[in-house]
Amino acid sequence: MLDQALEAAARQSAGYRDRRTKAFREWHKYHRDNPHVYDILVDILHKGKYEKDFHQWSVQGAIEIARWERRFKVDTSSEFKIANAFGAYYSRLIMMQEPDLYNFMRVTSAPADYELGWVAFKSVMRDA
Repeated sequence: MLDQALEAAARQSAGYRDRRTKAFREWHKYHRDNPHVYDILVDILHKGKYEKDFHQWSVQGAIEIARWERRFKVDTSSEFKIANAFGAYYSRLIMMQEPDLYNFMRVTSAPADYELGWVAFKSVMRDA
């Protein structure tokens, strides 16, 4: 099921390639240059879920904790460690790649839904 959902997401994302936003391109470069940020966010989200017993949380909360409580360097030309606009991308990517965090974060409609294939991913997961 997860493999089918990821395949559907890849197809949807590829079909959206020509319409990707500037925010997506900036996030994609940032994510490629700073893969450790994903790991930091996943760690914070896991702690929220398993140690703090949160039933649901937002990626923005994890981003704020990462900014203020974690010491890490990023390779970026931005003045921010993690831009707020990146939350939409990280939340969907994390829920797609970390099965135990699927549906842990609430998301609202955003271009990231199509740029990352979130709509197709969710559809396959819901039908399974």
